[in-house]
Amino acid sequence: MSPGGLFDRTAIQAALIEVAREVEAAGLDIEFLVVGSAAIALQFDRPALTGDLDALYPMAKREEVARIAAVVAERHGWDPSWLNDDALMFQSHYDSAVRCIVFASTGGVTIRLAPADLLLAMRLLAARGDATATTSTSCSMPAGSTRSPRPSPSSGGTTPTRCSSRN
Repeated sequence: MSPGGLFDRTAIQAALIEVAREVEAAGLDIEFLVVGSAAIALQFDRPALTGDLDALYPMAKREEVARIAAVVAERHGWDPSWLNDDALMFQSHYDSAVRCIVFASTGGVTIRLAPADLLLAMRLLAARGDATATTSTSCSMPAGSTRSPRPSPSSGGTTPTRCSSRN
C-alpha cells in the first residue's frame, strides 16, 4: 500500500494473490470479477490508486469473502472492508457475456479482471462526475486497438487469457 493508505498496482496484485491463497486454503470455490480502479491499474499503463478493491462474486459466498478479507486486513492493518462488492449496484447486464481476463486461477479460485468496455459501462451506470473522470478516461481505448493488457503474475509473464465470465 502506498504511504497515503491507497492501493497501487503492486499492492493490488499482492492483495489479490493473498486472497486467492486464503480462499484456496479454506477449501472454497469462488470466482471473482475485479472491477473499478483495481482492474484498470492491473491492465493498463495508467496510474490508479484506490482505497479499496471492488470485486463481484457470488452473493452466497459473501460471508466467506468478508471473513477472508478481514483476516488479510488484520494481517496488514487495513480496513476490514478493503475488498468488497459495493460496485454490485452498478453491475451491467452486459457483464454475463463479457470478455474478461484471468488474473489468477488456482484450485477452486479464479480472479478475473473486467475489460475496459465493462468498466466504462459501470462508471456510466454509477453516473460519477468529474471526481473519477481520470479513471473513466483510462478505460477508453481507440477503436481497433491491439494493445495487450499487462501480463499477470500467475501467467508467467505471458498475456493473460481472455475468457467469458460466468455469473
